[in-house]
Amino acid sequence: MIPIPLTELMQVTHPGYSAYSLGKDMKEVHYPMFFDYCMRVCDTFRHYAAKHSSNVITEQSLHQILDYVNDLNETDDPAEVFVIRHRLESACHSFEGHCRDMGRCFKSPENMADYYENLGDLLTHTIHEYAGIV
Repeated sequence: MIPIPLTELMQVTHPGYSAYSLGKDMKEVHYPMFFDYCMRVCDTFRHYAAKHSSNVITEQSLHQILDYVNDLNETDDPAEVFVIRHRLESACHSFEGHCRDMGRCFKSPENMADYYENLGDLLTHTIHEYAGIV
């Protein structure tokens, strides 16, 4: 089996990697770039999973999250905002699980599991900050 470059999986050349590296200190101005970064990381993982195994990844929580963020941007109706926030929480929970699953695919280096878990945690944090979820 050909080794997969970790730098490619982590998309270290993507501008959103610097936002990821900021962690919870990330400013709202970086959120769109970070969201794109998350999509790229997940797409890259999906690509290599399909290439090196028979597993097909159909997990769509990140797409749902981004759709809900767009919905949130289009309304200020409190009843709609409440429903969207609830959906965002559920989708973030699913994405965190997906990130843990991606991390479990690595036996070494051990920090890859932490990387994917941190990605899920950070996305949830940024969504909560952005959407005003407490």
